[in-house]
Order: sequence, then structure tokens, then C-alpha cells
Amino acid sequence: MGTLSEKSRNNLKIIKNLKSDSILSSSSSRDITIQEEFVEVDNINNLENGLYFTFHQCLSDMVDMEFIEKNNLINDIEDCIQNIYDNQKLNSLMEDNELLNEIIEDIDNKHSLLKEAYYYGSPFYNYYYKYCLIKNYINQIIENPPCYSLRFLKEFNKYNIKLNNPCIQYSESESESENESESGSESESENENESKCKNE
Repeated sequence: MGTLSEKSRNNLKIIKNLKSDSILSSSSSRDITIQEEFVEVDNINNLENGLYFTFHQCLSDMVDMEFIEKNNLINDIEDCIQNIYDNQKLNSLMEDNELLNEIIEDIDNKHSLLKEAYYYGSPFYNYYYKYCLIKNYINQIIENPPCYSLRFLKEFNKYNIKLNNPCIQYSESESESENESESGSESESENENESKCKNE
């Protein structure tokens, strides 16, 4: 995870723990914190930039995530958006500051569109989520057997490869050996045919 992604996740954790009476603040480097007092003149622009950066960075990072991690981030973003709407100070700022209100609404809309694109909450989504959980659990057992005396579990490592790569191409050594065996069988069949012709 890159520096920007780490910063956005740290900011998201703070917003997720935001209470209704908490005061959210952001530095010029877009690090979001909770403070006791809010200095509107110095902090309103930084807060807008910090919130915009945090959510858009998280939404952009979902492209390269696995399904379980993506699902967790979708839920975290939803909780954070709700915390922002429930926060008294932020609600007051959004009423007085049109740009901040537009930023939060834009984040909320993009989050909703993302959930629709993934069919979030549908039966298919829930079944696929359970499938990914089972798959990850099996992979963990295969990679780290719970008991080393059960050596047969290690034999299932080949299934781990199949799960991650359903269509595996043969290696060069395997293809060469198969070609040799095929050519050998073909030559044997040709010799048998020739001997039959001579006998006739």
C-alpha cells in the first residue's frame, strides 16, 4: 500500500470513530484529526481538501482490491458518510459552506453508484461474498496446515493453484515430455502398421 493509500485509510479510521459532538480538523498535508476547537478561517479549506482526498483515494484504490477487502472498505465508507451527516459541527458547516456540501454529496453519490455497480446487497453479492470467505479459509489451511503431522494437507497445495488460476498452461518441460510421449506412441503405431502390411 502506497503512502497516499495509507494516509487515506488512517483518515478513514478517524472519521469512522467520529462522534456527533466531535470537531473534525485537517492539516495542509491532508491529515485528518479530531480537535477540541475549530478555527474556521484556517481550517475550512484544509477540511474540504482532506475529506475530498480521503474518500476519492479510497474509492480509487478499490480497483486493485480483492473482493473481501473491497467489501470491508465499502462498509467503512458508508459508516463514515453517515457519521459526517450525524455530526453537528459538520452539518452546520455544510449549511454555511456550499462547496463542502457539494463535496460530501458528490462522495455519497459516487459511493452509491459503486454499490450499484457491484450489486451490493443483492443475493448474488451475498453468495459471492460467502464463496470468497470459504475460498480464503481453505487457502489459509492449505498454506498453513493446522497440524504438521497431517502431511496429506500439504498435498492440497495443488488445489490452491487451481483456485487462483483455474486455467493453467503447461510448462515447457511438461509439454516437451508430453510431445515426446505422443511422438513415441505415434512411431510405435506406425511400426505396427508397417509390420502388418509386410505380413499381408
